[in-house]
Amino acid sequence: KRVYRQAEFVARTLTVSTFLEDAARMLLEWESQRVTLEIIGFSPGTITPLILMSFLVQLLGALSVISYTRPGIGCVVLLLWCVWHPLMYRQLGNLEFVAETLSIMGGLLILLSHLSLTIAQRRRLIDSLEASQVHRVEGRSKRLGLAGRVLLVSLFLYGGWTRSHRFLSNRVYSVFAIARWVTWTADGCLGAALLGVCVLVVLGMRSRFCALLMGIVNFTTNIYLHPFWIYLFSDRVYDLPEVMGSVGRGSYPMSAELYASHQRYFFFQSLSYTGALLLLVVHGPGQYSIDEPDPVELTSLTSKGRD
Repeated sequence: KRVYRQAEFVARTLTVSTFLEDAARMLLEWESQRVTLEIIGFSPGTITPLILMSFLVQLLGALSVISYTRPGIGCVVLLLWCVWHPLMYRQLGNLEFVAETLSIMGGLLILLSHLSLTIAQRRRLIDSLEASQVHRVEGRSKRLGLAGRVLLVSLFLYGGWTRSHRFLSNRVYSVFAIARWVTWTADGCLGAALLGVCVLVVLGMRSRFCALLMGIVNFTTNIYLHPFWIYLFSDRVYDLPEVMGSVGRGSYPMSAELYASHQRYFFFQSLSYTGALLLLVVHGPGQYSIDEPDPVELTSLTSKGRD
């Protein structure tokens, strides 16, 4: 039970880490945020309230989840922020950004599903909650768990689809392209494997193992792709492809400080996705799954959180 509590705390903290990082960014990079929102098209009078709202919503929501002080409300607040965030920065056309956001929302829904079960049990023990009300909460919890699993795989589903599509759309016309064909084939196999793992998670079949495997791969890849700490003290100029505002223009030259800031954002965004996957490992897929079709004893869940 101690290991359970520790693992659950780590998963919760990782899941909301991107919100904490973004809240800090609002204050530490105030002028940069102001310029960005001006370019997007917000009027000068609304920019300061938007930045302050972004800071407070993300900070309070994340601290609520980490400290377990009304974590259900914290989850709902962060879910609403996830819906608003792509709209605020005009990123609905950025499919990778949307997929990352949906995956983090999936982790929050899985946590919310677990919270609804434990809260219902406590109310049943303290307030003599009627059995019909408990069953209604259980039904809502199962639906939240299923929705969470579906959203959780969004990023891997996007990655698997893009790799598979890239493989299917390329053709080899000469023997000189064999090496390139091998690369495309490996990419296509990886894409097919990702799609297969996503199907297993959605069905709730070996979902804990699949989520753990995806979490390890994602964490390792994240450290390799986004080591923002390396660029903090550099004086070079770096090229960051397809950043916000430069889509379709190829790479975008920027200072080492700005490059590190972007890489830090990507790092914590991916770290939150790892945390969302770990929440599935800790709490399981729920009843709407092949792994756990039988009802879960609410008393056991509650005791895990208390003992």
